[in-house]
Amino acid sequence: MGLGGGVRKNLAAAMAQQWGKGSNMDYCICGSVTPVGEVCQYCKLVVPDSLEKIEMLSDFLQGHIPSGIIMSEPISCTEKQAADIIWFLQTSLFVLPDNIQKCDVCGSFYDEDSSGDCLDYGDPPYMFCDGCMDGEEYAEKQAAGKGE
Repeated sequence: MGLGGGVRKNLAAAMAQQWGKGSNMDYCICGSVTPVGEVCQYCKLVVPDSLEKIEMLSDFLQGHIPSGIIMSEPISCTEKQAADIIWFLQTSLFVLPDNIQKCDVCGSFYDEDSSGDCLDYGDPPYMFCDGCMDGEEYAEKQAAGKGE
């Protein structure tokens, strides 16, 4: 007799916890624990990293349905609504990692643990991806921060 889905997921979660937080392991969409960026041995899909997952969720919330997913009525949020839902899932429910941020200038997502900057003073913009840190908005914000 095989293990039920909930038991499999709990077992997989326990295994992932044993491997440690920095192990680069994550859940595949089929529920198995697989290294990020590698092909899952069960469903044969590549396991995306957190940044890719949040980009996929944002696209999905805006009506872009991934291949293999069938919906009778796609969700149709604006880009701002999608970003607000992601922010809520990160900061209130803690179901998404909070190191993935959305650039206030160009709107792209970035991993703040390895790129970008947050200037959380004054008026927006606050979040800057690497590409926008060379821009006028970033320079103006930095200058304004030095004057406060």
